[in-house]
Amino acid sequence: MKRRTQPEEDRLQYKKRLHYFFTDILRWIIVMTAMVMISTNYMMSYVWAPELYPTVVRSRGCCSCALAGHLGFFVTPFVTDVLAKHIWWVPSFVFASSGYIAACLVFLLPETKGLSLCETVQDIEKRWKSQKEMGYAQRSCLSGVKNCYA
Repeated sequence: MKRRTQPEEDRLQYKKRLHYFFTDILRWIIVMTAMVMISTNYMMSYVWAPELYPTVVRSRGCCSCALAGHLGFFVTPFVTDVLAKHIWWVPSFVFASSGYIAACLVFLLPETKGLSLCETVQDIEKRWKSQKEMGYAQRSCLSGVKNCYA
């Protein structure tokens, strides 16, 4: 059996320290990204839910959004415990990717800037029909139009 020389031992120790450093930094970045995305998406439900639901069903809509968020909080420890036993980075990846997916889905929500809140379900249906007729380019309200759906 060949003995290692001191420079070989130093290089091996350096590689081990470098490996642990980068895995810890990578783990921290993934966890922080997941936390920011989850918190942001959870708060988006409180910003968007009242604007998307008409007055007659607004409380039920807001409660259903809160229920979905609380179910996510309920499932998180179980996902973390089960997946972390196998591969350390899988829970962080699952949570970060769910945050990214939810962040991308926010762009599919209709634009409500400058619009009054709908009072009835019929107002929502009328707004949806006018939205379909105008097409995607005019729906974005980026042209500075005050009321896109009127």
